[in-house]
Amino acid sequence: ILYRPDKVITWINKVSEDWFGEIEDIEQNDFFKQLNDSANTGITQVFDKCISNRKLEDTELETTRYQNQVYFYRITAAPIFDQIEGIKRILIMIQDITAEKELQLHLIHTGKMVAMGEMASGVAHEINNPLSIISVCVQEIFEDLGEEQVKENQVKEIRNNLEAIKSEIQR
Repeated sequence: ILYRPDKVITWINKVSEDWFGEIEDIEQNDFFKQLNDSANTGITQVFDKCISNRKLEDTELETTRYQNQVYFYRITAAPIFDQIEGIKRILIMIQDITAEKELQLHLIHTGKMVAMGEMASGVAHEINNPLSIISVCVQEIFEDLGEEQVKENQVKEIRNNLEAIKSEIQR
């Protein structure tokens, strides 16, 4: 969208026409007011910053459109200078970066899931080490019980308890 410094639109491309309507249908002085609050604020800020700093400015904004879906846009304002008058026009470029942002969010989520998997693997390893030692000790006790050093009625109870421990460890 091409503006004069007084925020009057002088040209729009086909995509802008699809989004906002034809240039003849846009209420020139109230164009910024036609946008929702976050878009209006974002475009107005980058527009005003571009004029005051006399250089290219950009920002990203999040807004809702169509059935309250969230969209992300990169707004860039570029001054076009005239040798005599200074800033003659401001070119506002609005890029839909929703897919890019969604991909970034997906990559962040994937990274978190990988970290959680690595952490769970480490915890499982730390738990399995002492369980392996307990399992070996239980096996040795089983072997020792075969030597009839304990009363017969105690052997059955000890074997049952050791069997329960072993099955829990191997679970």
